[in-house]
Parts: sequence; structure tokens; C-alpha cells
Amino acid sequence: MAKRKPIRLTKSEKMFMEILWEAGRPLSRPEVVDLARKDHGVNMPMSTFHLLVNHLLELDYIAVAADLVGHVKRHTRHFIPKITRNEHFALQIAHSEKFSPSDIPAIVCALFRMANVKDPEPYLQEIRAELSKA
Repeated sequence: MAKRKPIRLTKSEKMFMEILWEAGRPLSRPEVVDLARKDHGVNMPMSTFHLLVNHLLELDYIAVAADLVGHVKRHTRHFIPKITRNEHFALQIAHSEKFSPSDIPAIVCALFRMANVKDPEPYLQEIRAELSKA
């Protein structure tokens, strides 16, 4: 992952990102607005949508997908996340004031406890596999 600064997302920005992360595919404005209403109970006016998009583009958290859909003369932009949910949360931890790499084992153990993981071995195997890629 490229070097990034930690970003504290607003509640609306986090909701927007959650919608994209959950979708797992590029979404258009109507799709994002519809999911905000259905899944989060939020009515998102066009002005709010454009403010969120412009700020998340500026933060380099989202991008416009390369594919265009629609009629020949009418194209709809589709948006995709440029950072995963897990990368976002890791960024918050790694850039906290007192974080040290020596904290990583305790953080992982705390996650296991909070998630009530009884057998961490399968996850540890995945961690080892991910670390071998780095």
C-alpha cells in the first residue's frame, strides 16, 4: 500500500465508503443514493453527494471507474474505493500518536478477544501467508 496520511472520515464520508466497500463493484450516483436510503436511512441530496464525491476524490479514497455505462450520448460515472476498509482502519491505528510496531501482537490479540475467536490458528495461517507476500 502506498504511503498515506491518516484520514478521519466524517460520518457521511464513512457511510459513503461503507456503501462502496459493501458493494464490491463500481456504483453510480443513483445506486449510492438508493443504498444510503435503504441501508442507512439517509436521504442524500445531489449537492451532498457531489460534496462527498469531490472530497473523497481529493483524499484519494475513491476513483472514477474506467467503464462508462448508459446510452451513447449519456454516460454515468461509477465510483470505486481506492482503499479497503481494513487499510483504512489500519491507517488509523498505525498513525495514532503512541503507536509502535511492537504494539501489533497486542492489537491482534485484542481483535481476537473482541471477536470472540476460539481458535486463532486458521487466522494466524492467513496472517503468515499475507506476511510472506510483503
